[in-house]
Amino acid sequence: MIFINFYKILLILIIVLVVFRFYFYKKLIGRPIKFYSDEAAHLAFEKIRFKLISEPKILEKLFIFSKYLDYPTFYHGLLNFFSKNFEINFRRSVAFFLSFFQPIIFLIFFHSEFNYFTNLYVIAYLLGSLLFFGVSGIYSISYTPRLFADLLISTYTYLIIKYFLIGNITFLILASIPLIFILFTSKFGIQFVVFFSLTFFSLSFNIKIFIPLFLGVICSLLLNRKKFSSIITTLFYHQLWYFKNSDWITSKNKINFRDIKSIYYYLNSYPIFGMLIQFIPFFPLLIIFVLSGLPKSDLVYSLLSVFILSIITCIKPFISVGPSFRYSMPLIPVAIAVLLEQNFIEKYVSMIYLLFDLILSIIISFKYFDSKYLEDNIDKEYLKMLQSISIKNKTVLTSPIRISISHYGFKSDYNTRFYEFLSFDRKVVSNFNKYLEKYPFITNKVELLGDLINQHGFDYLIIDKILTENFFSDSEPYEKSMKKNKIIYDSERFKVYKIN
Repeated sequence: MIFINFYKILLILIIVLVVFRFYFYKKLIGRPIKFYSDEAAHLAFEKIRFKLISEPKILEKLFIFSKYLDYPTFYHGLLNFFSKNFEINFRRSVAFFLSFFQPIIFLIFFHSEFNYFTNLYVIAYLLGSLLFFGVSGIYSISYTPRLFADLLISTYTYLIIKYFLIGNITFLILASIPLIFILFTSKFGIQFVVFFSLTFFSLSFNIKIFIPLFLGVICSLLLNRKKFSSIITTLFYHQLWYFKNSDWITSKNKINFRDIKSIYYYLNSYPIFGMLIQFIPFFPLLIIFVLSGLPKSDLVYSLLSVFILSIITCIKPFISVGPSFRYSMPLIPVAIAVLLEQNFIEKYVSMIYLLFDLILSIIISFKYFDSKYLEDNIDKEYLKMLQSISIKNKTVLTSPIRISISHYGFKSDYNTRFYEFLSFDRKVVSNFNKYLEKYPFITNKVELLGDLINQHGFDYLIIDKILTENFFSDSEPYEKSMKKNKIIYDSERFKVYKIN
């Protein structure tokens, strides 16, 4: 009777989670976005990408050093096959719909490997957990191709795990099919496949793990050698720059033990919590169970491989190749299923944890609609500034550099040229290292700033006073360099210099 109750609870949970996901998405798609958020940046990327269809050389008009868009294109290209006129919200809706295939794909490969309770449990986890919905919700919905990329990465790993479970090499060969799409869809996906294969081989010495990677690369070169080479080159230089300039990714927050939010933000400033534990709270226990309870096998080595990658990418020198939680993400459902099947976790305990995870996930998801969370007057102040001065047909330098891409997240008048990099190569990395030594802020050194201005003939310098002054610990970080230039706008947030 108890088991029947468990089944009923899980079935009800699954129905509730499906309904809530639709409710969440409907509210999320039309809500305001924050000026400096990733959501604003990705929206700008997508708007510019659609503009490229009608104006192939628009990038050179909008940005210095950007002749092509360093942005995954396969997902959008796939939709363009049906119609090039699909709006961004529709494309995001399709990606959201594809996220429901995560549990379907799991069932296709493993319904016969695990019992009924385990399958229902994993479906509920895939629909509503912190890892697949709550904390990661905004990460996914703000970046349209990511949900599609996660589905491809999961399919690739499930095929490999299926091979480990039944020994049929056909599944290993089939894993090269989603891998081909990964290579043209997701920079993180490329990193995952390469690092996972290398780590697994170092643990198991099973060279067969490279079969999908070898076949995928060969097929990708045959399909579009130029595009594939461009993706790999861009990824290399992008990661090279991130590796040398990873300080900006982490920052320590002060803690107030009387304020729960302060404690959370303090913990969140540590990558091991902010990029891993808050997504997978039981991660340490998972490692202990796998190491202590399961016999050595290719399945165990695959689980340990992703766990190791998640831990390594929490360490400062390697944090740039994260986010950490995404390395474990594809195999966490498999790990949970295996531990449930081996009775390492009692059903009562597993149900209590699942309910805790789902409730916390739903509570956190509502944060994205909280007026205090969304309260962001920066965009209003920025638009107010644009009403006072005209930057139409001007070349503009900004600090932080992020202002430029946020500009096109909120505006659709494509007539201002910014100092910004939307693609990475040797020249871009060299320029970045010289003039953005403290990314994302333009150098405040007099000679370097003067050299940069003379090279590109900027008309204006726009400064976010609060961010740059706090960062440089200087009440007037650009005053010495700009003392001969006229201030044409000055508010509590922004200051604008007319340079030429």
